[in-house]
Formats: sequence, C-alpha cells, structure tokens
Amino acid sequence: ILFRDRVSLNCLEAFSVPADAPPAFCLEPPYTGPCRASMRIYFYNQTSKKCEYFYYSGCNGNLNNFVIKLDCQKEMKNNNENQQREV
Repeated sequence: ILFRDRVSLNCLEAFSVPADAPPAFCLEPPYTGPCRASMRIYFYNQTSKKCEYFYYSGCNGNLNNFVIKLDCQKEMKNNNENQQREV
C-alpha cells in the first residue's frame, strides 16, 4: 500500500464514524514542504469548506493532502452525511 493510500484510508475510516467535525489531521493547513518538486494536489480548506489545490514539493507534507480532488470531496461528503444522520 502506498503512503497516499494509507492516508486516504485513515481519513476515510475516521469520517465513517459520526462526529461534529472532521478529524484534526484532515484540517491541517496545506504544507508545501522543502523539496524541489511541484505537484498540484488537494487539501480540505476548513474556512471555505471546499477541497482546494496547492503545490506540494514531494516531501515532509502533512496528512491533509489528496492526489485526486474527488478523493478529498468523497471524504468530506461522507463526513457531512454522518453529521446529518446525527441531527
């Protein structure tokens, strides 16, 4: 399993449990990192409540990053659906 896959699974597992907010690691700010690559990836922006892109250097990032925007959106959707069931 790739690192990205493990992160996605961990975040998805956390979102499958009803909660008031996404887990803290999914709300971390985007972190570019110190390396030289420039990859366009996505993060969940807590302020706008949307998945947005940023440029990642390829190393020392945090867990709030998704290679595919749809993966980010699916996880946020799962979290929102769980919150609505709680009401």
